[in-house]
Amino acid sequence: MQAQRRRFRLIFSFVPAVAIALFLGLSGVAAEQTANVGVQMGDNFFNPASTTVNVGDTVTWTNVGNRPHDVTSTDGGPLNSPRRIMNGGTYSYTATTAGTYQYECTIHPGMDGTLVVQAASTGGTGGTGGASPNMPRTGLSTCEPVRHGCAILRA
Repeated sequence: MQAQRRRFRLIFSFVPAVAIALFLGLSGVAAEQTANVGVQMGDNFFNPASTTVNVGDTVTWTNVGNRPHDVTSTDGGPLNSPRRIMNGGTYSYTATTAGTYQYECTIHPGMDGTLVVQAASTGGTGGTGGASPNMPRTGLSTCEPVRHGCAILRA
């Protein structure tokens, strides 16, 4: 009888460990993560001027300047924000097709940027760099908070 109890305890002591291992193993097979990437629109600049993301990632442009701005593709691409985004306003685009898209603020000549959309990666965190999904992932090294919850990226 005591041998049966030991065997019973031994078997059931492994059940939680197996369950945890299965849970952790299966959670790695979950859907690919996407990123939220921030770009600032200031008075006559986009920061960063070039942004790289994966298909499925969302880019949000935030006006941190004093004047209105917009985000409009110059090459027939998919970017087409409202014409006058005021200070604190945003425009978001979720990347659906890989490619390189040039864009500009049609209100301010010379204010332009580039969005590079890569095919979705197989595993990992998506986008470039290894930043968390809530931080801009542009390959630059640090972020400093500024007004409106945006970030100034510093190399």
